[in-house]
Amino acid sequence: MFSEDTYYAAFKQVRNKFRKYSYHELIGESLGYINAPAKDDIESSKRHPWLVLMFVKWVLLDDSFPNKNAKLPTSSEVNAILQLVYELSEKLRMPNEYEHVNLFFRNIAFQQFIYQIDFYYAHLSRQSILFSGLDKNHYICKAFRENTGLEIQEFLDLSLATLTRFLNTNEVVMPDTWFSSVYNNYSPRKVANFLSSISKDINQIRNDLKQKDNGRRLSTEHYELTSFIEYPLIKVQNKYFLTHRKILFRRFEYFVYDTLREIDAAKFMDKFGGLFERYVEKSIKYSEERYFTEIEIKKELGAIGNQIDFLIQGGDANVFIDAKAVEMSSHGRTTHSSEILQHATKNSILKAIKQSHDVIKKISESKSTKIQKSENNYLLVVTYKELHLGNGTTYYEVINKDKIDDIYDEYKEYPCIPPENMYFITIDDLDILTSILKEESDSLLEILDKIKEKDKRPESRKFDFRLHLVNLDTKAQTSNYLVNEKDIMFDRIINAVNSRD
Repeated sequence: MFSEDTYYAAFKQVRNKFRKYSYHELIGESLGYINAPAKDDIESSKRHPWLVLMFVKWVLLDDSFPNKNAKLPTSSEVNAILQLVYELSEKLRMPNEYEHVNLFFRNIAFQQFIYQIDFYYAHLSRQSILFSGLDKNHYICKAFRENTGLEIQEFLDLSLATLTRFLNTNEVVMPDTWFSSVYNNYSPRKVANFLSSISKDINQIRNDLKQKDNGRRLSTEHYELTSFIEYPLIKVQNKYFLTHRKILFRRFEYFVYDTLREIDAAKFMDKFGGLFERYVEKSIKYSEERYFTEIEIKKELGAIGNQIDFLIQGGDANVFIDAKAVEMSSHGRTTHSSEILQHATKNSILKAIKQSHDVIKKISESKSTKIQKSENNYLLVVTYKELHLGNGTTYYEVINKDKIDDIYDEYKEYPCIPPENMYFITIDDLDILTSILKEESDSLLEILDKIKEKDKRPESRKFDFRLHLVNLDTKAQTSNYLVNEKDIMFDRIINAVNSRD
């Protein structure tokens, strides 16, 4: 039977053990362990970097830090302590102690998946497309500049320059002279601002952690997004050391979004929502599928009532697409409770389901000759970050059955979108999907029908939509607009290097 008291008692054994040693050495040995060369990603994952970084956080938060006069630990002594950290997992809530086993798998996904994905340059390209065309007096540009001392494009370019140090290498250290070749285009002051935004020294990290920590060591900490996502590089004199390569990748992939949300989440999201919708339309347009925008839907069906962002029509089906620029709260990522997830998704997922059914009602009652009525309806909810909600069937059975049944009851006179026809996908997924539609002969409906059929069978069911996409027999590559934007960014860095004195 799970107990927080039992978990905490086991944590204290770890704490009592590591208090015998020099904390700086413990941190150095731990980071060296997870960053040592590995033959493949499986070997790297077996080192449990999510647990090692949690242990490093505990060391930094400890009242005895830095414990300078303590014994220097050997590698075997550090390994013995890390083994105790691994064994803490035995004190966590077991799968049968969750309200549904899928909630357990969600915890694992949030805990581990970020360490299993290589860098995907489309994330930088997408941020460039989303933000860099904005007027410099736009709130997003001004807030980013005031917070970092950089223009958004400067940050993205320098991120790309940093990645060239760590991609496909065993490098774990970057000297500050790494950027000297681009000083003509990115001044030393700009580079310093950039490095300050992704790194801190150990004492600064400790102070930051202590300000945000509630002083309690709870079991859900195992599934939290590591605090080191905010400072993937640790500054030591004039060098920068990796906390973990995949953490650096994840930081760059969402830096602009994460930074601006932290400044003022409500104000940023008010501005970002429209940008995100326009990007979603760019992706849909690339697919060459026939679609209607919200404005066009309003013109045909009337502006009263709930709306949906996009509608794709093809074959005998309507596919509703709603862009929700949301992310899962920390509580929502670590919860074992369906009720908490209900609350965390009511303004995004449940709202999109309600909106789409309201539009189906309007279509059914409309005399429009442009928007067709259909008994076969799908819903794709597109989010900026991964929510790990699975498909609509999982969401219905595990999280929000009663609320969705209320929607079905309200619209019972009209065609519904059954749970198996609902998918919650990321903007990455959408870009991959529309690239496939652009290059292959299958329509969106045909692809969704194939995926739905696979999800009916346990042996072919997938945890996330992305897993279906990677298993499709396709030669499609990344969208041209993402490739082109990446090339433009690389050209700027190359030109900066070539223009040095």
